[in-house]
Amino acid sequence: MEVKKEGQNEEQKEPFQVNDVVLDLNDEKKENKIPKYLLIGGTAFFILLFIIALIIVNSSDKSAKEEEIYKIPLGEIICIFDINSTDNETIILGNEFEKNSDFSNVIDGKIIKEFVKKYSFSEEGEHQVKFQLYDDTINMENMFKNVKNLKSVDMYSNSSIKISSMISTFEKCELLNSFNIKGFDTKNITSLQKLFYNTSLSKFSLDMDTNNVEDLSYMFANTNLKIISLTQFNLENAKNMSYMFYMSDSLLKANLEGIEIKNVEDISHMFQSCKSLNEINLFNIYVQKLNNMGSIFKDCISLVYLNLNSLETLSVTDMSYMLDGCFS
Repeated sequence: MEVKKEGQNEEQKEPFQVNDVVLDLNDEKKENKIPKYLLIGGTAFFILLFIIALIIVNSSDKSAKEEEIYKIPLGEIICIFDINSTDNETIILGNEFEKNSDFSNVIDGKIIKEFVKKYSFSEEGEHQVKFQLYDDTINMENMFKNVKNLKSVDMYSNSSIKISSMISTFEKCELLNSFNIKGFDTKNITSLQKLFYNTSLSKFSLDMDTNNVEDLSYMFANTNLKIISLTQFNLENAKNMSYMFYMSDSLLKANLEGIEIKNVEDISHMFQSCKSLNEINLFNIYVQKLNNMGSIFKDCISLVYLNLNSLETLSVTDMSYMLDGCFS
């Protein structure tokens, strides 16, 4: 018997042909390799899919951007700026505000309060700037604070844009003499502190829900109002009305008759130094928690008529200097 040596090849079998197909029985353990044409075709297919996906994504982004550009604004803020040589022809505007020929542009409400970019007008005089609002909520706290040459503001909303805050919105806007607001949802505002403090405000129209406002301190302090009536406001939850009209030298008459301020605690210095004020009507005011009336009419040197009938003062603990300096 013939013994095969280790490593000696087994008997080679001849390949044979069946129906034009050659079978090689000696090649059973060869690797099953993928044909080159399949590799190339598959790679090209996946590259094509990747390119199509990129095109779809880019088209979607472009459509979204175009939709954002052409979407309808929910409201607008129209401002008049009065520029003269003493202003160095410069005002502060939003960081996405760009100059164009008619001094008006579109700016999103969410960045309107970011006054970080200086914007120069080429000519003196009055110029209109329109801010179109696209957000359903805006925060107006300190929005125009210290903008010295802002003269008037008109705000309109056709879809009840929510305003979350108006604290010091126009504080120290020294030229501001007119303000109108209509159509905004203001029921979440809890403070109007210093809203018009140190402005030239002489006329306004506030179509606002003030039911939840608690702090009105300094709201109209040092303005040019001549006659004021608070009967248009719902002040049921007001707590602090101190310094509300402080140093408003032009104020002649104030009517607070019949307003319900049952939660108010502090009206100190409310009319202090209103040197032209000659008539105040506080008749039939309903107060329940009032404790501070200190200096409320101090230095009202023109005061000749003061109606305090029915004013409940049982809870008041401070009436110091209430009429100090009222020489008339």
